[in-house]
Amino acid sequence: VPARLSDPAFTRAEMQGYLLSGDRASFCVRIEGQVANDPNPYWLKGLAFCKALEGEAEAVDLAVSILQDQGITGDEVFFTLARALTGDEEAQVLSLIDPTPLQLAMLRAAQQPLPADAVPGASPGILRAEATMANADIEIRLAAAEKAETAGALSTELLSQIYAGIQFSEEELQNWKAQTETIKGARLNALLYQVATVQSDIQTRVAVLQAAWQRARQEGGFGTMARVTHDLARVVEPADDLV
Repeated sequence: VPARLSDPAFTRAEMQGYLLSGDRASFCVRIEGQVANDPNPYWLKGLAFCKALEGEAEAVDLAVSILQDQGITGDEVFFTLARALTGDEEAQVLSLIDPTPLQLAMLRAAQQPLPADAVPGASPGILRAEATMANADIEIRLAAAEKAETAGALSTELLSQIYAGIQFSEEELQNWKAQTETIKGARLNALLYQVATVQSDIQTRVAVLQAAWQRARQEGGFGTMARVTHDLARVVEPADDLV
């Protein structure tokens, strides 16, 4: 987009990009100019967030009052997080369906856990941000990471790193076949990936990979599993005993 072109949609996309990438400094540097130039209440919400980061509770309260006076009361998550960032320890977000970049940034700043319902309906960019949230439950991060990789918003390499970072007991790793009956979803994918990665016996590795592929074919996500295990499969030399 040419630098001379001023368009609210492009500006908002750029500002949301700052939030999704964790660049709160760049977002807050530009936010006051957006409030002055655009009456959209989104910018006032963003300004309240930045003021909360600076510890200016009175400025946050003023912004919240203005929004409420304008009838902007539907974003309950924003108002809850605004209270949390200004010291209200009882302000907790328990549900976050279809989160926005601003809501995610505020949740991260408030160091609150990411609700499980924030993943199923999230867009690709949101999923990538959720997958890399340090204060999110690892099971939720895993689910978000798989969906983001499928959508092309997260690299296969990064998903592999997340898989490799999941903690499993020695018993789970050794008895991986039995675990396929008890562990489900993304966590099972991570277990099979780890077992296949460390397995030096080719017969066993192929058996693990086959289990991972068959499961993904039945339950969904075969493309993601194929990409994650691509390098593990390539080093297997074709042999009669593997047929």
